[in-house]
Amino acid sequence: MNRISKTEKLSPGTVAAISKREQRTVEAVQTYTAGLNNYASQLCLERIIQKLESDELPAGVLPVAFGILRDKEKNDLGQATSVVEHKTTITIDEVRQELEQMKQGASEAEVED
Repeated sequence: MNRISKTEKLSPGTVAAISKREQRTVEAVQTYTAGLNNYASQLCLERIIQKLESDELPAGVLPVAFGILRDKEKNDLGQATSVVEHKTTITIDEVRQELEQMKQGASEAEVED
């Protein structure tokens, strides 16, 4: 907002008012752009498939191109574009301890009933 107000020689309040007033227009343009990106992704993917089928495209290029297209599409749909996996390593002693605690909890529940 500050950059726009300086560039256009407007007060930041004026820029904020215009932004608020034109919010639906901005959202409509963003929705339209997302639709165009989706269409372009589909068309591009179809062309990639055609080139791959006619041996005009090395097979090794497809995963990178497809990954970029899917990432953009997911971003436009508001979906996660990456997944972070956390792995935990446990020892056999930790498993035994957990099982023992579960047995104790089950025994205590039987006594209470």
